[in-house]
Amino acid sequence: MCGAKRCPKQHPPSLQIDSATKNQIHPIETDKARTAKDYSCNRPNSSWPTVEADASTSTVTPEKLLIYHGGTGRGVFLGMLRGATIFVCGVSTLIIAPAFFADEFPAYLAPLIVIGGALPLAFVAYTTAPFVNHIYLHLPAFARKSRETALDYARNLPSTAMVSIRTMKITLIPRVTEVHVSNLVPDKALLRPVSFRNRDPVSVPWWRGGTLKQFYAMEKSRDTRSTSKFYPELWEHVHKQIYSQRPGPQQ
Repeated sequence: MCGAKRCPKQHPPSLQIDSATKNQIHPIETDKARTAKDYSCNRPNSSWPTVEADASTSTVTPEKLLIYHGGTGRGVFLGMLRGATIFVCGVSTLIIAPAFFADEFPAYLAPLIVIGGALPLAFVAYTTAPFVNHIYLHLPAFARKSRETALDYARNLPSTAMVSIRTMKITLIPRVTEVHVSNLVPDKALLRPVSFRNRDPVSVPWWRGGTLKQFYAMEKSRDTRSTSKFYPELWEHVHKQIYSQRPGPQQ
């Protein structure tokens, strides 16, 4: 009997296990041990087959290659010219012409000012529309393995080969025209520079800039900053193929 004091609960001898023995039976896993265990489970077995990337099948070139650059200086000049004509047209139409809507001036003077301010804008918009800033060649998967395969593809372009031609609208917004190389044929124009045209254009609404059929690009690309996506030597092959094709009837 323990008397008034309550005795602590006694365990049978067979069930009393000290902490040292318990740790020996079930050792406590530390964070480092648990991490090492997880890593050893996730690490692949040395006997498993490893998958190695085949350099001959991997693609090293992008899907679209820049093959023609019209020149940074010319692009900036044409952009400033378009902006200047837009400014002149806006000032003539919104500021100068309304001031001449008065009794002391002839009735035809204000409309003439509006027409005079719009003529430079229309002329610049028409004559500078064909100027090409960039041309991108679309490459299929088999032609993106190396620079050599891309060159071989450009030397023998199929009828399905496609390019993206980037020009600029009068509003200074870029315009992208995607066309098959087989539809580009040599062409000329009387009032603006043109080197080739699209003989199968896609109709575009006027409020989206209209359909651009004629383009102007030089025989050789201008030099620009060297990048892995710029292949100027490809443009020579594309240019030769365009000029070797027979012009069809204009649409």
